[in-house]
Amino acid sequence: MSRDLKDLILRLLAKEPERRLGHKGASEVKSHSFFKEINWDDVLKKKLIAPFVPTLRGEEDVRYFRDVRGIFRRIIIIMDELGSRLFRDTSTKHP
Repeated sequence: MSRDLKDLILRLLAKEPERRLGHKGASEVKSHSFFKEINWDDVLKKKLIAPFVPTLRGEEDVRYFRDVRGIFRRIIIIMDELGSRLFRDTSTKHP
């Protein structure tokens, strides 16, 4: 996972709303370095062509994924890591 992607996710998931990326509007998210190669005018005009469009046999067709369970395991590990970073300064004690 790139540094820009990690930063984007962490800032989108900031606990305090006023520190969360996008709390001032979509332009704040669009200007994040992760999206530096995106031409937003082309996105709005639907000019972008997907590099690959899979042909699906149905909603549960996963043949394009090498290991679906492995992907979900990696997502869980990443989310655990991000969660521990986000909430490491919060107290686990209840008043």
